This record gives sequence, C-alpha cells and structure tokens, in this order.
Amino acid sequence: MPNPDTHSWNTMISGYAQMGNLELACDFFERMPQKNLVSWNSVIAGCERNEDYKGAIELFSQMQVEVEKPDRHTLSNYIYGRERVQGFNSMSSIRLSGALGLSQHG
Repeated sequence: MPNPDTHSWNTMISGYAQMGNLELACDFFERMPQKNLVSWNSVIAGCERNEDYKGAIELFSQMQVEVEKPDRHTLSNYIYGRERVQGFNSMSSIRLSGALGLSQHG
C-alpha cells in the first residue's frame, strides 16, 4: 500500500482474517503505525472467526496494556473466546462488563 491510512490497514486485517489467513492479518496488525479501537476489534474478531480463541484473549490483554478502552464488540468477542477456552458463566460476563468500564463507541 503506497500511503495507507488506518482505515486501509483495518480493511486489510479484516479481509485477510475473513479469507482464513489469520497469520497475514496479524502481521498487518503488528506493522500498523497507529492502531485504533476498530483495529483491535478487527484482529480480535479475526482470531475468533478463525477459532484462535487463545490469540483473541492474548490480544485483549495486550489491548488493555496499551490502554485502548474496549467497547461492547470487543467484550463480546472476548467473552466468546473465554467461553470456548475455559467456560465462562453469564454472571461473570456481566460483572466483567462493569469492571472494564466499556467504551461508549459501540
């Protein structure tokens, strides 16, 4: 991409993940000069779509370290991944939602 903007990067991440090429989607994500909430959601959803639930959980943790605030889409993907990896009851999901202070973007 000659002069990609964040939207272009996010489109590539989503496209590769939807085609089943999670490795390339993650590579694009890692090389992004600036990530936003959509970037994080795209790569986390891509992990879920490709059944890499542990990868989605790890990215969610990395997202919090980098102080990007999750929204309802992020949390939905995170909870789904947790359910697939180790089981997660709905009451824990509700408490987690409040504890994370979800972003109002979604």
